[in-house]
Amino acid sequence: MPGWLNRRDVLRIGVVVGAGVAGAGVAAALRGSGEDSLPDATMIRVGTIDVSVVDRSPGGPAKGSVLFLHGGSYTSAVWGRTGLLDDVTDAGWRGVAVDLPGHGDTPSSDVDPARFLEQLMSVVVSNPVVVSPSASGRYSLPLVSRSPHLLRGFVPVAPVGMDSFKMVSGKEPPPSLVVWGTDDEVVDPDLQPAFAERLAATEAPIAGAGHAPYEDRTAAFRRVLLNFLKTLG
Repeated sequence: MPGWLNRRDVLRIGVVVGAGVAGAGVAAALRGSGEDSLPDATMIRVGTIDVSVVDRSPGGPAKGSVLFLHGGSYTSAVWGRTGLLDDVTDAGWRGVAVDLPGHGDTPSSDVDPARFLEQLMSVVVSNPVVVSPSASGRYSLPLVSRSPHLLRGFVPVAPVGMDSFKMVSGKEPPPSLVVWGTDDEVVDPDLQPAFAERLAATEAPIAGAGHAPYEDRTAAFRRVLLNFLKTLG
């Protein structure tokens, strides 16, 4: 099974991926789930495609922005369903969640994932804290490694590509929080500290959570995320 595909992913997309068909499994999972879009989602042109974006602001001046990506069997709706999108706005941050290409209401695109994320940030939200679980590591990790100055902070959650990730020589990582579930059956929790070390990141293992700790242990995920945001201002 690919390193980012959990049992929930398999049940939702109806595929079983073996080592010999990992490419097919990736393609299937990237189609996304059928979860309903959030009611305040709007379409914004990013490069050559229209992207479904949810953009929520706090009551007063924002301390900054948090950009939520999502895993392979999810859409931006997971951040509304778990309440985490509103949690960051309640804490004084602008919260932005997007449907990545091929998910939810955003059509598929052959644009380079890191280039897409860079375009998204130039059009929708600049200098954000990026929350990047699972399959969205295809978008975030290449950008972090070569253009860390574009991010105010980084919160990877067992992202795709973590095992081969390294910063480009001469580049310093953004302030980072590496989050994982101690009961993750997809990505070996023992691999996470080495990944955190390459990012010079704070480690945040969440006890009893699986591959999607933001869903399995939402309260604990909320706590570590909001505490990290406090360190950024």
